Amino acid sequence: QDNEPKGVNDTEAIISALEQFTQAVQGNKPNVAVEVINEPVPGMDKILTVLAETIEHSIFPLVRSMDKKLDIDLRTHEKMKDISNQLRALEIQTRLQSTSASTRPSAAGTQSNAKLGSSAKQESNQANKPKSTSRPEKPRPKR
Repeated sequence: QDNEPKGVNDTEAIISALEQFTQAVQGNKPNVAVEVINEPVPGMDKILTVLAETIEHSIFPLVRSMDKKLDIDLRTHEKMKDISNQLRALEIQTRLQSTSASTRPSAAGTQSNAKLGSSAKQESNQANKPKSTSRPEKPRPKR
């Protein structure tokens, strides 16, 4: 053994010491027993029952009705969006028709427009004006 390097003897000594330590630990296993006793807090079942009933009978119906209202509002918004898109398309279509009609007037149309003169222009201006949505004022009784 004198021919072996010094480091090999140290390694064998460490291995031998670890094996002895492992055997000693296995022989001295502690007797550990864990027992969990889970007892509910008195009255907790009543608290949980009341809480569940509160959620079921007050909060849940409120959330359900709000969900329905939001659904109705969403459908209304979508319908208004569709109507707005249709109005825009109609506006573009009428502009295109009016510009195409004004760029190529017919011979009969030119003669009738010349005869009508300014009265036709006035009528068309009145037709293009937005109509007032307010109600006409009623005459107030005199005192």
